Amino acid sequence: MYWLLSDGRSLFFLIFLYPVIEELAFRGLIQEYLSKVTGYRSLFPYVSVANLMTSLLFVLMHFVHHEPLWAFLVFFPSLVFGYFKESFDSVLPSIFLHMFYNFTFFSFAGN
Repeated sequence: MYWLLSDGRSLFFLIFLYPVIEELAFRGLIQEYLSKVTGYRSLFPYVSVANLMTSLLFVLMHFVHHEPLWAFLVFFPSLVFGYFKESFDSVLPSIFLHMFYNFTFFSFAGN
């Protein structure tokens, strides 16, 4: 994974661009739509039906470019991103949290 971190363009994509695109698509569009369809119901405290469904789709999307274990590991962060989107009624907090998460993850992965 060192090659990812040594290339400035890849690092920019991983830390800035991908979180913006993913959060706008998954939290801004999909989760928002599913919230309306499911009537904003919750399954567990702090976890809505829409957030759970969006997080499962987020995992499936990660299967395209990642090993199964890595794809499954995005499930819990995705729930947190979704919680932030719902709590603040905005996608901006989830975007910034996703950027911070990726920065932290790839900083440790590079060492």
